[in-house]
Amino acid sequence: MAEKIVCVVAYPSTTKEGKPARFDMDYYLKTHMREIIDRDWKPFGMGKWTVASFKAEDSLDNKPPPYMVTATIEWDKVEDLKEALAKGSEVSGKDVANYTDVYPEIWISKVTGTSS
Repeated sequence: MAEKIVCVVAYPSTTKEGKPARFDMDYYLKTHMREIIDRDWKPFGMGKWTVASFKAEDSLDNKPPPYMVTATIEWDKVEDLKEALAKGSEVSGKDVANYTDVYPEIWISKVTGTSS
């Protein structure tokens, strides 16, 4: 199996002030991911992306999760992701304020196992 990279963009559930974060999922999916990210990152080798949302009522203990939304984005090489972040993120970085009032954490990992 060729080595794959996964980038997780995780949006906190609360603001720095401890208030519930705002998140416009409709805008995020239709405009931010399907238009901006697809347009600006695919030329750098971005593979598929998946978005997941987390709510207290869906958790096993009914507690608010630390993150409300994650986007998982697949890449073949970490160098491709770094190039996309450096050269293809001007518009997407400015767009964050259009759908949320928190700034995401970005995690990068190597895929070390998967099911078929």
